[in-house]
Amino acid sequence: MSDPTSKKPSYPLEEVQKKIRRNEYRITLQAINDADTFFGWERKDIIECLLKLNDKYHNDDKDNNHFYKTDKNLNDPPHMMDVYRAKKIKDDCNVYTHLYISNTEKIVVINSFKKLKGG
Repeated sequence: MSDPTSKKPSYPLEEVQKKIRRNEYRITLQAINDADTFFGWERKDIIECLLKLNDKYHNDDKDNNHFYKTDKNLNDPPHMMDVYRAKKIKDDCNVYTHLYISNTEKIVVINSFKKLKGG
């Protein structure tokens, strides 16, 4: 797919957010549980947060940019994962999440949703 050192996501964020708006997504149980544990959030809160993401390279402006990197997806090869770090994205919370678009299902899979540590 994409180069892990790229400053752009493997999956265009505009396409990801379009699929989310059309309910073409799946949130893993782990991501749901983590969002509840770390933030007290439900599915609708996760979606609201994802729709606020931008695809600007995080390391260029850690307070305002969200795309962090593309990485290997060890749980579902050969898909790559796009990793986002977003500070104060919703309810003043700092979020770390990764997602991908499944080649077989043609949907967005949100498989991690945690509290961002550090910056």
